[in-house]
Amino acid sequence: MHETMLPIGPYHPALKEPEYFRLFIEGEIIKDAQFRLGYNHRGIERLLQDKTYIQAVPTVEKICGLCNHAHTTCFCEGIEKFNHTDVPMRAEYIRTITSELERLQSHYLVLGTFADAIGFETLFMHIWRERELVMEMFEAFCGNRVSKMLNVLGGVRWDVDEHIEGHIRENIRKIEKYSTELENTFAKDSLIKARITDHGVVDNETARRLQVVGPVARASGVDFDIRKIAPYCAYSEIDFDTQLEDAGDCMARTIVRIRELSESCKIIKDCLDRMPKGKLNVPFTKSAPGEITQRVEAPRGENLHYIITDRERPKRVRIRPPTYPNMFALREMLIDEKIADAPAIILSLDPCFTCTDRVVVIDEKGGKMVI
Repeated sequence: MHETMLPIGPYHPALKEPEYFRLFIEGEIIKDAQFRLGYNHRGIERLLQDKTYIQAVPTVEKICGLCNHAHTTCFCEGIEKFNHTDVPMRAEYIRTITSELERLQSHYLVLGTFADAIGFETLFMHIWRERELVMEMFEAFCGNRVSKMLNVLGGVRWDVDEHIEGHIRENIRKIEKYSTELENTFAKDSLIKARITDHGVVDNETARRLQVVGPVARASGVDFDIRKIAPYCAYSEIDFDTQLEDAGDCMARTIVRIRELSESCKIIKDCLDRMPKGKLNVPFTKSAPGEITQRVEAPRGENLHYIITDRERPKRVRIRPPTYPNMFALREMLIDEKIADAPAIILSLDPCFTCTDRVVVIDEKGGKMVI
């Protein structure tokens, strides 16, 4: 039987963003796979070189709609630590609370779209009903449902007052209750199990070799979480468990994300109980020249910002989001799977192409190619 190329994308109902996948198939079986970046490139790394540090933070926020707080936290924490800025502890707790709320809404988004991709539209609607609770908290807290605009260099803009705290606690109780129901639904429904168990497998050895991160790594038994190994914000003062599975398939990645919902709720409640009083921010104007590498645990995994600083503005910002390493596992996940399972397997990575996007620059005279 001859091998045939089947395209998925750039636009596809199962993909939240435009991306192009080439599946090489024999009959219904995938024999090889390739992917192409470049449909969402906005030149943010270049734009940051023309911004002052204060102006850079809102631009960093635009890297991603789902994990914008993770990006600004990474940028701000890196600059602040490099310049020995004494960020108020109350601000660090508020950043931690917002990071975990962002993890909740991001995990709910992928769990819902994943349920829809495998044919469970009612489950999709139930999951997004719970996600709406998180969006309501963002709106009440930051005034925005998507772009939080919370972080500034030196701290945060908004405070968690008694009214906001009560609203968060009430919605967190509802989310905790639903998380248990959601795990039972995915783990025990025979139809769901048939669709996602033993599909898209990344074993422990492959996960380590390809250096995947986040829930993708933890679902393959790799105990790697930046919140634990390199704590930032208030994570060093909060006790929580890393959720691990060892099957490395779509089901394992789903269960890890569902259990992380409960852990995020636990972290948020702990932060609300422990949060000290004090200022929200301190003044910040200039940076010393040098180099910074900062990491945070975004909803999808390790988010890394490498920054070359100057006094007035960043000279270079290099962003390596979690989808960048995770995408290299996709070929391993798709080979020998059926075409019908490809959209669900791709979604189980929870890819964010906006964060990851790159362009290829070609020197026509010299023939040199740079990504």
